[in-house]
Amino acid sequence: MDIESLYYFSELSKSLNMTHTANRLYISQQTLSNHIQRLENFYGTPLFYRKPKLSLTSAGTEVLKFADMVIINHQNLKDTLSDMSKEERGTIRFSSSALRLSTCFSAVLPKFHERYPLVDFQITEAVTSKLVPLLTSNDLDLGIIAYSDSHPEIEQKLLLNDKLYLCVSEKLLDQFYPLTKESLKEQGIQGIEITHFSELPFCAFKNIVWNKIRSCFDIAGIQPKIYSYSTYTPLGFQLCSQGFAACIMTQMHLANHLKEIPSDMNIFPIYSNGVHLPHQLAIAYSKGRYLPLYMKYLIELLLEYASTVETVHLAHKADPLV
Repeated sequence: MDIESLYYFSELSKSLNMTHTANRLYISQQTLSNHIQRLENFYGTPLFYRKPKLSLTSAGTEVLKFADMVIINHQNLKDTLSDMSKEERGTIRFSSSALRLSTCFSAVLPKFHERYPLVDFQITEAVTSKLVPLLTSNDLDLGIIAYSDSHPEIEQKLLLNDKLYLCVSEKLLDQFYPLTKESLKEQGIQGIEITHFSELPFCAFKNIVWNKIRSCFDIAGIQPKIYSYSTYTPLGFQLCSQGFAACIMTQMHLANHLKEIPSDMNIFPIYSNGVHLPHQLAIAYSKGRYLPLYMKYLIELLLEYASTVETVHLAHKADPLV
């Protein structure tokens, strides 16, 4: 038995498909099969049922728990020894949504590589629902997720209170609120309930942010008007900028696209029950995961970046159209 065999066994247990696992690990099926056979010979018991389809035996389930523990402890030891020897080299498996990768992650990368030029990244795009299982199974080192108390299996370090804003063009307000537009703008610049703008068409997104907005409408018994529904946030911002619909944007997104915000765009803080509608982001990693110095430095840079984003003033009331 060796760590390599335990690693291959753990990976096969995730997909329960020899072909897919071998292809993903860039090894032959025969090599993968040999490692599994080696473990079964060592423990003297089958770890998988082969028919009707591949599945773990009771013994396999127990070995999997042991394998996962050995793999993470092995990685922790490597990172600890690397810190002790000051090698300052390694790999960070990092994931976040596309929007956060293109904003906060890309912003800190140059400074990080200046300090740790020998550390490389394996970067994947994923939303929170996909990210958490990857962190739990130690397939990722770090990720940026929407903060939640419902993930006790991972550590979360609060990164940013990513405030939510209603973005709506002056043209759209003229169209849907010709008589009350100015009073709505006066209220909106101070912070306003999203349900006060229920007549507007919205660019909705398949994400946690829109779920929060939809919940506000549901509580008020209002069916929001949907102009478009997609996973591509930049599209919504473009449609909003052109006056086709309103959209909801975060502090992080707007702070990184200040030059792209049209002058006729109103930006109103969204409130719920008198306070800014919360949307907290966190840096997350698996519990028990040893963080080498270079990972701690990356976290430090991300926290520094987030603190600058929070100070950007975004609320804006556009001038009336002439």
